[in-house]
Amino acid sequence: MYFSLLNSREIIKINLKYELDQQLKEKEKEKNKLILTIIYLIIGLSLLIILAFFIYRSYIIKKRANKKLLEKNDIISNQLIELETLNEILRIKNIAIIRQNEELETTYRMIQSDLQNAAKYVYSLMPQNIESHNIKTDWYFKPCSRLGGDAFGFHWIDEENFAIYLLDVCGHGVGAALHSVSILNMIKSRTLNIDLKQPKEVVKVLNDTYLMFDHNELYFTLWYGVYNINEKELEYICAGHPAPLLIENSGELLYLDTNNISVGVVPSWNFDSKKIKIKKNSTIHIFSDGVYEIKKLNGKMMYLDEFYDIIRNIHSSDENKTTENWASFIYDTMIEINNKEELEDDFSLLRVEIK
Repeated sequence: MYFSLLNSREIIKINLKYELDQQLKEKEKEKNKLILTIIYLIIGLSLLIILAFFIYRSYIIKKRANKKLLEKNDIISNQLIELETLNEILRIKNIAIIRQNEELETTYRMIQSDLQNAAKYVYSLMPQNIESHNIKTDWYFKPCSRLGGDAFGFHWIDEENFAIYLLDVCGHGVGAALHSVSILNMIKSRTLNIDLKQPKEVVKVLNDTYLMFDHNELYFTLWYGVYNINEKELEYICAGHPAPLLIENSGELLYLDTNNISVGVVPSWNFDSKKIKIKKNSTIHIFSDGVYEIKKLNGKMMYLDEFYDIIRNIHSSDENKTTENWASFIYDTMIEINNKEELEDDFSLLRVEIK
């Protein structure tokens, strides 16, 4: 019986211990569950915090980006306003430029018209060709578009003395043309109060009258000659001018040059003249530098000696000996060599045949 009681107690103890162990295990499980739950909560909260951080960071970034976009939009808007303002300013200026261009075009047409009228006036002052007392003249005058300072003439001083002259004022434009007209009129009108038969006196007075210091720095080259039909003698002065070419009937060439400076450069200059006997059937060719200072087809400028060769060749050609408009034929030849519709300078060529 004692043994039975002992076993019962042991069994109760065992049961109690088992139940206690079971309760401890249950509590341990609950504790573990609680720990896991806490861990999951912590993880969840961490993820939420991380997610919230990224969401917030993304929000901040977007906010900043939006702010920058707004600032850029403001800048672009301001730039657009400035561009519109500039466009309006440009439109107004463009209208002003168009009006100015129209005014300039009108002014240019007026200037061109004035230049053409001035050229016509200068052309009207050129003399009529003559053929008398064994003297025959032929000339060609073509003012350039810019209007140069060329002028020439010839007239009988008396029954036996024939004056021939060609001048070239430096520069281009109305100023040069008016200066040449003034000089030409002074010679033609015989208002020099000197003996026109004396080339030295004529050029001296012209030099002192038209000093460049008193005439806007304008000076001029001049060839002035007087031919006496009785003495068959030519007295001439070449003042800074291309030497005219005298071709005798034999074909001999003579250059009618003198060692002088241009007119109007130095006060009281002592100009030298020369005298030469003119043989029968001789021809004098007087011209300005614009006749030969042209560009050839190879792009090089023509020299004076080359132009002399052209005159000599055309003069000796059989087909041109009977040409009435000999001077204009020379002009056409130079246009062909220059390969342009017009020359850059005045073309002035005077041919005097002495029979």
